[in-house]
Amino acid sequence: MNSFLKKAGCSILLAAIMVSVMIWGISSLFGGNEGSESDTDFPTTTPATPDENAEIMDLPTNIIDGTHTKPNDDFYGEDGAMYPFGGGGITAIKPNSPIMQNPNNGNGTNGNPNMGGSGGSSTGGNGNGGSSVGGQTTSPPVVTPPPVAQVSNLSAVIKGNAYTGGLDIFQSSKNDIPTNTTALMTAINKGYNKCSFIAVRISDGATIAYNVNALYNCASSYKALASLYAFKQEDAGVYNLNTYLTYTSADYYPGSGIIKTSAIGSVYTLRQVADYSIRYSDNIAYTMLQRYINKADLSAYAKKLGCPNYANFSSTNWPQVSALDAALWWAEIYNYSKTTTNGSKLYNIFLNATHPCIKKALGDEHPVAHKSGSTSYYFHDTGVVHSEDPYILVVYTHNPTNYTSDNQSYLAPIVREIDKLINP
Repeated sequence: MNSFLKKAGCSILLAAIMVSVMIWGISSLFGGNEGSESDTDFPTTTPATPDENAEIMDLPTNIIDGTHTKPNDDFYGEDGAMYPFGGGGITAIKPNSPIMQNPNNGNGTNGNPNMGGSGGSSTGGNGNGGSSVGGQTTSPPVVTPPPVAQVSNLSAVIKGNAYTGGLDIFQSSKNDIPTNTTALMTAINKGYNKCSFIAVRISDGATIAYNVNALYNCASSYKALASLYAFKQEDAGVYNLNTYLTYTSADYYPGSGIIKTSAIGSVYTLRQVADYSIRYSDNIAYTMLQRYINKADLSAYAKKLGCPNYANFSSTNWPQVSALDAALWWAEIYNYSKTTTNGSKLYNIFLNATHPCIKKALGDEHPVAHKSGSTSYYFHDTGVVHSEDPYILVVYTHNPTNYTSDNQSYLAPIVREIDKLINP
């Protein structure tokens, strides 16, 4: 019996030794010595050196099967331009999804948080308190920036400055805008880009501007003026924002937005299309809005605001505009937000608008009411920065050598340098 136990014990000990040797061997083979600082057992890779002569392009970041398919992205070209990458272009989703059906058919969406809830009611899906048309969800909470001191007439200040076409600084009585603009000019002169901008401090009218009268393809920045006009026309008793508009095939427009996934014949209110054209930069909502608005009347309104290029606004949905034009309609948007309920509601839409390029450039540090815009070769953002001392900011950019409309890497440094000067 003792002999048997001794033999068994020896066998177990031998097996344990063999297992230990095998484990050590495998560990050594794969360099798994946890306590070692050496990495010589692992293959090393030398990072590739970028070609200094290669052009760096700001390409869209979500390209599927060679086509651009981000449904809510403003940066595919709001004009529906076809992009040359991969033989693609904008993939239009066929308008047969019941996202916004006739208000009487009870077809809410299946719980989409933006477009009505599941189990549609007789009003198109309640969607957490959806509207009476199409199951729209309730609006985001109202963001009310703290009140600030304001110069008595922003528009008069903007129109009264004597712009040279170069870099202009108009000091207020504070005389606090730094005059060293080397970093700003370096950012402006990067590559083949060109830009125009104007920043106007709301409290005292201090202004920094550059090339303010140059004309640009407006892209979606112009949607701000169209929605402002619609809201103000209701205040004047001319429009009713609860008026129903029906989505027709003639309204279809590729690019940014959400209505393009709904069925032809879907019904929206005038308020909704004005809202969507800002909140989602919805191209179809904007074409429906422009179909309702008389362009000549919109041009006349722009003339009343003092926009120097108002004559361009009467013949097309996408006119040529300047930074000075946009600054004047933003002065009116800001003033309107302080004087009427409709103005406050509209401003809240701007505070919740998608693609906040200025806000992103400033590290999401401040609320920004804005309307961005982009199309082939152009990239813009316009609005009001609610920093410690809020200011209107309009930045238009153009890169004639870069077909993509996403040029945040050029716009962002300019925005940051402007902020350092206007908000010292």
